Amino acid sequence: MLLQKLPRTPRVTSVSAHCVVHQFVGGAVGPDLHGDALTAEQVAALTPGRASQGGDRTAARLTPGDTPLLEALASDGRLSYAELAAATGWPESTARRRVQELFESGSLYTDVELKPEPYGFRALVLLWLAVSPSRLAAVGAALREHEEIAFAAATTGPTNLQAIVICRHMPEFYRYLTEKLGALDGVERIESEPLLRNIKQLGTVR
Repeated sequence: MLLQKLPRTPRVTSVSAHCVVHQFVGGAVGPDLHGDALTAEQVAALTPGRASQGGDRTAARLTPGDTPLLEALASDGRLSYAELAAATGWPESTARRRVQELFESGSLYTDVELKPEPYGFRALVLLWLAVSPSRLAAVGAALREHEEIAFAAATTGPTNLQAIVICRHMPEFYRYLTEKLGALDGVERIESEPLLRNIKQLGTVR
């Protein structure tokens, strides 16, 4: 539906859409590899259910009955179980149990976003990389270890890897570009674009 609306939106002159085929870092791919702010014990305490116990996570089967629950959480992820019960028409115990099942299976997860500018990070840059296909997995794995990378994924399109870089300022981004990213074997071309303003990211659907 979005791709149908965008071409008819005033002042939108062109649209290019590509598919994420594999995420290396960011989103729901797993624990934050830059997460040295928390100890392993703290991470385990915040990881729900079977995942914190080292068990395999099997995706819960979503049903049409889950739609009100998912819509309520998409609107406000901080809703209490009582509020979720009111939104779904379920008993509070049922809402609590279903949320826990979805969290434990990995089908439901939380994502916290912070504005980087108050912490001194004022250079946000989008990157499009053309990487040799035989080196794509290796370059993606390398980006997972770069503290400057907030998101990286293999994509379809004229380039095959997209990344978001967060640096304190442009001189720091220049050093990252020339000393770390440019040194990776297999990177054939890099296109960059400063992110001037975020209109919409992850968040509520309202």
